[in-house]
Amino acid sequence: MYSNPSFPWIFNLDGNFLGIAEDDSSQDNYIVLEVDEEPLSIRYPQQLCDRLRQRLQPGDRIQCIGRSHLDFLSKVVKLEAYQIWPVTSPAHSILAKSLVTSYR
Repeated sequence: MYSNPSFPWIFNLDGNFLGIAEDDSSQDNYIVLEVDEEPLSIRYPQQLCDRLRQRLQPGDRIQCIGRSHLDFLSKVVKLEAYQIWPVTSPAHSILAKSLVTSYR
């Protein structure tokens, strides 16, 4: 059996959320994220499944961080997200900050 350690690399991506894909054979869940007009499948933790389905809509702008590793047998880079959150525009951030400070 061929075994070669793959070294994890951290990624930080933002793009448009296209949807959720499920791999029935392995029970893994993936988000499909469009980055620079290229769709990427990113595996995410099972505990995020319900929250992502409830809160994300196709077309939402999101950011995710995680790790990547090279599968030497298939020669494919695999991505696994640790955190996923919506990206807000600077105008929304300024408005949110002003609402918080005016509320105090």
